[in-house]
Amino acid sequence: MPRFVFPQIIPEFLVFRQSLDNDGKFTISYTGKSDKTTLFNPSNHTYFNLSGDAERLIDHHVLKINADEYAALNKHGIPTGKLPWVTDTPFDFRDPVEVGPQVANIKGGLHHGFVLNDTPYPQVELLDRISGRKVTMRTNAPAVVVSSATNYRDDRYRLNGGKPMRSQLGLSLQAQKLPDAIHHKEFGSIIIEPNIPVTYQTAYRFSNIYDV
Repeated sequence: MPRFVFPQIIPEFLVFRQSLDNDGKFTISYTGKSDKTTLFNPSNHTYFNLSGDAERLIDHHVLKINADEYAALNKHGIPTGKLPWVTDTPFDFRDPVEVGPQVANIKGGLHHGFVLNDTPYPQVELLDRISGRKVTMRTNAPAVVVSSATNYRDDRYRLNGGKPMRSQLGLSLQAQKLPDAIHHKEFGSIIIEPNIPVTYQTAYRFSNIYDV
């Protein structure tokens, strides 16, 4: 089996920053710089449940993704390299739709990458109509990986308040380049060149549609 050795990113140039402003915007930025050519595709793995203390599943959350293409997966959950159009598939979130009924039509649930459209508007929106809580996402990354945690249960992982994580109790919105991009040139390059810093930034803005 071949052995791959990647150059280490210079520690002082692997920078992670986060901030929260007075308008409810939470921003995450990653900057990487290496002394040699290497791979760089940072992201976060935050799960959102806007009901409050995970009182309800995310089935009735309403999701909108401004994306015309998604990354198809094989039976092992690995990207095939194909980028089908979302039209007439359960992956079409271009208009707001409830998560539960849509995910029910996707075998194994939603664990897929979406190619984000270039738009001045939020690329992703998630809303809980009951609480009124809403989060929008904008990023300079080209894709978002969305996971519904379908069929997931692991008592080792606890949410705020001590509740165990379980199936469809949260929805992840991971801005990044598409997974396994190193094997699929159609996904774009995740290679960074020596001594050239690369920065990715993602902003989540929280609001309540019932606020006046």
